[in-house]
Amino acid sequence: MNKYLSSKVMECNIAHALSNEERLTILQMLLNCKELSVSQIQAELYLEQSTVSHHLGFLKNTGLLTANRVGRIRNYRISDDYNEILSNIFHLLQEK
Repeated sequence: MNKYLSSKVMECNIAHALSNEERLTILQMLLNCKELSVSQIQAELYLEQSTVSHHLGFLKNTGLLTANRVGRIRNYRISDDYNEILSNIFHLLQEK
């Protein structure tokens, strides 16, 4: 896959990630709290663990999130590459 096509695929994946209300809520939570575990997100959103894990996996695969493991707990945070961009997006959305 050439570089142009590869970046277009990534842009489409990010747009798809932002098109889901639950994923948007997760991103907003992570912007506010910096780092959360699956169980913390699950408790706040009242979603099944498998649903939260699916959304987090999707967001991680797009590069929007990073994860680190502490014992058995996996914590997620916004990727440094996207922190400012996502903050600006949410700021613009709140203005509307």
